[in-house]
Amino acid sequence: MAPERGRHVRILTHNVAQYVKGSLMVGSIMFLIVSIAMTLIGNVMPGAEILARFALLLGLIAFALESLPQIGPILSYIPALILALTVGIETTIVVSAFYFIAFNVEGPSSCPRSRASSSASVARPCW
Repeated sequence: MAPERGRHVRILTHNVAQYVKGSLMVGSIMFLIVSIAMTLIGNVMPGAEILARFALLLGLIAFALESLPQIGPILSYIPALILALTVGIETTIVVSAFYFIAFNVEGPSSCPRSRASSSASVARPCW
C-alpha cells in the first residue's frame, strides 16, 4: 500500500510542477506582449504616454494574473482600461481591442500546449 501512495505523490508532484512551469511560460509571454504593446500604444497614440510609463507594470500584472484561469485576463485588463480612460475614447478602444485580441489568441493557442499537455489528468489548469 505504501509504495502505491508514494507513486501517486510523485505523479501529483510532477503534474503540479508541469502546471507551474506552463503557467510561468505563458505568463512570461504575456508579460512581453503586454509590455511591448502598451509601450507602442503609449508612444503612438497622442496623449497616451501614461501607458508607456506603466507598460512594465501592466505587463507584470498580466504575468501575475495569467495563472488564474478564465478571470486572470479580465483582471489584468482593468488597470490598462483605467489608464486608457484617463487619456480618451480612442485610446480606450485601441487598448480594449488589443487586450481582446491578445488574450483570445493566447488562450486557445498556448494553453493546451504549454499547460494541459504537460500535465496528466490529475492537475488540469485549462478549463
